[in-house]
Amino acid sequence: MTKRDWILVSGIIIINIITFTILTQVLQLPNKCKCETRVIKIESDNSINIKRILLEKYIFEHSKYNYNDPNIRRIIDAVDSAVDKYYQQLNYINPLFTKDQLKILVYSLIQVESRFDIYAISKSNAIGLMQILPNKINLDYINKFINIQNKKELFDINNNIEAGLILLNHHFEIAYKKLKNQNYNKINLLKKALNIYSNDDSGKYAIRVISIMTELKYFLKI
Repeated sequence: MTKRDWILVSGIIIINIITFTILTQVLQLPNKCKCETRVIKIESDNSINIKRILLEKYIFEHSKYNYNDPNIRRIIDAVDSAVDKYYQQLNYINPLFTKDQLKILVYSLIQVESRFDIYAISKSNAIGLMQILPNKINLDYINKFINIQNKKELFDINNNIEAGLILLNHHFEIAYKKLKNQNYNKINLLKKALNIYSNDDSGKYAIRVISIMTELKYFLKI
C-alpha cells in the first residue's frame, strides 16, 4: 500500500470517527436537554374551593346579607362542622345520604325555614336558622347530644345547626317506623321526615325543600 493510500484510508477513518461522534451527540441530545416541563397539578382542594364560592354566592342571593358579610362564611363553616361532627351518629340519615348530600339538605331546610336569617323567630317561637322549636320534648332530645341550658343559645349558629341535624335524624327515625311495614323508597322516607320536621301533613313543605335540593345540586355541580 502506497503512502497516498495510507493517507486516504486514515482520512476515511477520521471522517467516520467524527461522523459517529456527531451522531452520538445528536441522538443523546433529548436526554441531555435541560428544558423543564411544567406540570400543572389540579389540587383536590380546588373543587372544594369552587363549591364554597358558589355556595357563598347562592346564600347571598337567597338572603338579606351583603356578599362580604362574615355570617355567610360562618353558616358554611357551621354546616361543615356539624355534618362532620355528627354524621356517624345520624344512624337514620347517613345510610341515605353522603355528607355532601346531607349538607345540601341542611342548606335547603335553612332556606325554607329562615332564608339564612340567624336571628329568625317564627310566630310559634321557633328559633334561628333551622327554626328549632324550644319545647320540652325537643330540648330533652337535643340535650342528649348538646348541652343547651337556655333557648337563647339556639341563636348560636353552631348550636342551631347541630340541634337541627339531631332533630332531623330523630324525625327520620319516626318516619322510618311509620313506613316500615309499607313499600317505601328514599324519597318517600325523606318526604315523611320533612313533614314531621315541619309539622305539615300537606306535603307542600317537603316539595319545597326537595325542589331547592335539586336546584342546589345543579348549582353546585354535585
